[in-house]
Amino acid sequence: MDNFPCTDLRTIDQLWVKYSNGRFGFSVQKRIWESVGKDYEKFGDRVGWRKGMFLDLKDWKSYSGLTFTTDSLQGHLPAFGNYPFEGFEKIFTGGYAYSRLRLVSRGDL
Repeated sequence: MDNFPCTDLRTIDQLWVKYSNGRFGFSVQKRIWESVGKDYEKFGDRVGWRKGMFLDLKDWKSYSGLTFTTDSLQGHLPAFGNYPFEGFEKIFTGGYAYSRLRLVSRGDL
């Protein structure tokens, strides 16, 4: 993610934002990420990537459990394929989680 050209990243993001009426995109996720104090569990709750009734019992949804409609929560998309978050321990060990954090932390979004 560090080497992905910023021009291309911005173009992809602008297309997501434009065609979702501001609901989805990397820049939308970045704003949410910063608004929750860069707390990945809170971020997952805000974008609808976690399931369960109570905060202390929530688990990460599988990729097939994500919602791919415009009714999804703001920031729900884009999401990586082969979504790894099926348990808390994978948040910090899974490469996708690390890549997502690196992406939404980029200054050029």
